[in-house]
Amino acid sequence: MAIDLDTVLLDRVFQPVADSLCDRVTCFDLSRAALIGVVALQAAVLARQAVVDPGAVALGLTVVASLVQFWAVGRALSQVRSAERRLRPGMMNVARVTLRPFRMVWLLVAAGSACLLTGLHEGAASLCPVGANVLWVVAVYLMSCVASVPSARVGRSMVAQGA
Repeated sequence: MAIDLDTVLLDRVFQPVADSLCDRVTCFDLSRAALIGVVALQAAVLARQAVVDPGAVALGLTVVASLVQFWAVGRALSQVRSAERRLRPGMMNVARVTLRPFRMVWLLVAAGSACLLTGLHEGAASLCPVGANVLWVVAVYLMSCVASVPSARVGRSMVAQGA
């Protein structure tokens, strides 16, 4: 029997996080915060590239990659707003099914960037691209979670406590 990594991560890691959130913060709010973190880390990568290697080709490629990343974050933020408006408490999140390819791609990108991580002697700046990719994974998974009804959260937590 094959283990579906996407389903395990969604059901065993991110959905319990979404269920344990208080009423003021939702999984969509955390997804937005992670996407803002992606923008900040990508801006740090761009600034570092401009300072360390101001060559035209390397800087040009970094600028293009950053612009694509910023565009993708904008699209993802609009997806979060759209999913949040469509979702009703207790109903299945359609993004759970439709975002599965994106979750898998970003999971592979984050794993690949972590494996290719070299130059730790350069300091924390070399971790920014990996951090941005990990935040993408977190954002896409949180965007796919089901926002449960507060009473269902209480009921599940009482069952887990044995009450």
